[in-house]
Amino acid sequence: MSEKHYMCLLFLSFLLSIIFFLLFPKTLEPFTWNDTSAQSFLVTQHSMNPHIVFDLGVLQSQASQEEVDYFNENNKWPWSSSTTQLYETAIKKNPYIRTYSGDAVNYAQSIYNETAILTILKNQFQRH
Repeated sequence: MSEKHYMCLLFLSFLLSIIFFLLFPKTLEPFTWNDTSAQSFLVTQHSMNPHIVFDLGVLQSQASQEEVDYFNENNKWPWSSSTTQLYETAIKKNPYIRTYSGDAVNYAQSIYNETAILTILKNQFQRH
């Protein structure tokens, strides 16, 4: 096989890997939160965001016990700095949202765990 064919196959493999990653994101293994953390989360969310219904089954598939404990202590989900930067960039590019990006981040962190917001951002970027 010539070097040209080898490079073509390598590029095609790389391209297929990216397509596979985008179409079939990794399946998360569900976490199990202890009852105290789950109840504390629901009480806090009911007072902070009374009009939002949270599905603990979905949340437990996205966020670990440590993450919900962080939320219960800080009233916001822990996000990495890269996720925060991605969200701030998306807010600044959105023509319908005109708010200070720090406020937007704080509000979003009171609702969305890191896995959820990354999924939302991924879906937004795929549409545009």
